[in-house]
Amino acid sequence: MLVHEEHDPAIFMQVARTAADSFVALTLGGPDVSEVRLIAAGAETEAPRILRPRQRGIRYEVNEWGDALLMLTDADGAIDRKLLCLDPASFAVRRELVPHRPGVPIIAVLPFADALVRLERVEGLQRLVLTYPDGKETTVGFDEPAYCLELTPAQSYAARQVRIVHQTPASPPRWIDVDFASGMCCVVGQERLKGFDPAAYRVERLHARAADGESIPITVLSRRDAAAETPLPLLLTGYGAYGIASEARFSLPATVLVDAGFRYAIAHVRGGSEKGARWYRDGCRMNKRNSMTDFIACAQHLQGIGHAAPGKIVAHGVSAGGLLVCGAMNIDPQSWAGVIAQVPFVDMLNTMSDADHPLVPLLRPDWGDPLADPEAYDWIASISPYENVKQAAYPPLLCTAGLKDDRVPYWEPAKLVANIRHLSTGGNPAVLQLDPDSGHQQSDDLDREFAQAALFWAFAQHCVTVA
Repeated sequence: MLVHEEHDPAIFMQVARTAADSFVALTLGGPDVSEVRLIAAGAETEAPRILRPRQRGIRYEVNEWGDALLMLTDADGAIDRKLLCLDPASFAVRRELVPHRPGVPIIAVLPFADALVRLERVEGLQRLVLTYPDGKETTVGFDEPAYCLELTPAQSYAARQVRIVHQTPASPPRWIDVDFASGMCCVVGQERLKGFDPAAYRVERLHARAADGESIPITVLSRRDAAAETPLPLLLTGYGAYGIASEARFSLPATVLVDAGFRYAIAHVRGGSEKGARWYRDGCRMNKRNSMTDFIACAQHLQGIGHAAPGKIVAHGVSAGGLLVCGAMNIDPQSWAGVIAQVPFVDMLNTMSDADHPLVPLLRPDWGDPLADPEAYDWIASISPYENVKQAAYPPLLCTAGLKDDRVPYWEPAKLVANIRHLSTGGNPAVLQLDPDSGHQQSDDLDREFAQAALFWAFAQHCVTVA
């Protein structure tokens, strides 16, 4: 029996049961719209009921806890989301369980019989909050300067604890059970690497000041035996798009680069969600240039405080992060000893003007529609890296591409490399590495992942050595 067929190409569909198994939820969502249709468990052939009709600019998701439905939504101006309790029969709002708090985004909610778990972010750092049926709350925090928390999937509603994954740039993932009754944390598993010592590394959370006064978070990984005031070569990476936060996850290749004498840093620029929805909005569409100038500000700050050796900063970005670093390279070519752009989205104007591209309808809320909006055409043209290469001494550039990439076609980085070769007034190389077998992402094979990281780090080492 056909329950629902979605014809909008910008809408994704997900089917799942709610936490206590009372409903089947059909969740339809796009970049700036949501709709949830509920079917009572045990009556899966009945017509679904629409909780709230889709409305452009409003997103929500639904679960259940106790005798109520839970709606996590950005409606009514709650851009960082609020949590509502609804009547499961009428869908009417009973009460506001967690109000909207500007700058404190609610990332996820996971209900259990004994407690409601929510993952939220305060000043760019995640924290876990347990809410009990009597209304009391307990906050679970961590002392590290920067870390990443994740809720593991498929947890039993009847469980007496919640399982989370905790990691930092210096420490591999740990699986931790947080007991609802006591709030105590118990490590139940850990990824162990032979010969690896997390204590050999230092993690810092620093802040750069943007030209408009915004404070841009930076996560820095160093060797603990490297004095903080000693300038070292630096690899600075960033993303800053689609409201996706650049989490402070563990990366074995990053520790290898640090062991080779570098510092490794993540620039949490605007366009991500590290500081909530405003942080995202201030780095997308006509504000996208903020992401690029934030990235430059982070590089300048790290050099200014003595963390980065002058002239020895290498930029790195993947996909939309490639747009970030290549845009920053166009703005200020002299700031970089080298640039590594991995499957970079660098021909925005032509791609967003391709109405037949399968992802263009999904990307319009983030970038605009140059076919329908002359203003969007003009501002995309003003920042798209390929269209803005100028006559200047460009740093060494390494671009990668996948021949089977259906997100960022290989000709985008190929065109950028060709344009830089044509216009650069310096003698530095602009290199394109084309993988005939890969798509937008490398395979899950660790050998290939590490081989690509080795290529990037060798390129970075060459760049700072020449510099």
